[in-house]
Amino acid sequence: MYYHRLFILLVLLTPLSIYAQIGGSSIYSFLDLPISARATGLGGAFYAAPKDDIALSMANPSLLGKELHQEISFNTGFYLAGTNFGSIVYGHHSNKLKTTFSSSAFYTTYGKFDGRDVQGNSTGDFKAGNFYLSGGASRVWKKFTYGVQVKMIFSAIEQYHSFGLGIDLAASYHNPNKNLVASLLLRNIGAELKSYTSGQDREPLPLDLSFGVSKRFEKLPIRLNFVAHHLQKWDLTRPKLTSSQQIIGGKSEQERGFIDKLFAHISGGVEVEAGKPVRLRVGYDHLRRMEMGGTDKKELVGMSAGAGVVIQQFRVDYSFAKYHSSGSLNQIGITILLDEWGNKTN
Repeated sequence: MYYHRLFILLVLLTPLSIYAQIGGSSIYSFLDLPISARATGLGGAFYAAPKDDIALSMANPSLLGKELHQEISFNTGFYLAGTNFGSIVYGHHSNKLKTTFSSSAFYTTYGKFDGRDVQGNSTGDFKAGNFYLSGGASRVWKKFTYGVQVKMIFSAIEQYHSFGLGIDLAASYHNPNKNLVASLLLRNIGAELKSYTSGQDREPLPLDLSFGVSKRFEKLPIRLNFVAHHLQKWDLTRPKLTSSQQIIGGKSEQERGFIDKLFAHISGGVEVEAGKPVRLRVGYDHLRRMEMGGTDKKELVGMSAGAGVVIQQFRVDYSFAKYHSSGSLNQIGITILLDEWGNKTN
């Protein structure tokens, strides 16, 4: 067998936004990958967005609404070494049931790997990937929207397979008069149901308790977005290292201070309406900058930017995010408003 190769692969399967004190404590960490180009451009701070983008409901089912009837969105992201991930999501509103539904799929692929046995002999190429199918529903009560989403999760590494089940619960407060949205979200409730190998303990999903808020200014075409994530755990950081500590036998590690631990939970984004059909976005994730930015030159690690344009029944989005000094993420999405071609709500 070639377990050393599989170990390397498992390292690669951790998400681009991995958190040092969270990573390794759960399975299916790809569930934390960015779901859309717009979400990436906002630095992940999209949980309290208005009900104007069906793609965002993949992470927060309380962002579903009748405004998203017959809206379909496709998104794909490109990272290093052939890593690719993408999604498709569709929304449908039923007047009879007073409920908005969504169905979606998400995949990750990591290219081909050169399999080796313990002696280093080639055993041929193999692949690895993840996939989940989900269905969501939401209803409105006064100014509140509450939603639920169920995910069936599949993962494969060479001949090893795993299956799991997850649930997202969310509630949002929408006040259109004040252009204010606030959301409380508990993602990835659930666990692995079938392990990669027999006898292996079943692991939990990467749980995330988050609170988000967004506000659009009355006289300025700007919406501010903030998310406090992983509130179920206070310290998300790992000890700080200096340049001299990057060698064997270095000095002891330095614990992060209160400010770093606090802002490790926060991501923020700004969305600007530059004319009716164009939106510009910029985002920042403090934890990503601390964990992935190295010790000296952090460059633009933790920063992201993007833009979106509306062309008749189409919305096209692009985003760029700096995850490491030697690696970036490019993501593109397209949304089609099928209902604007004359289809009527049931």
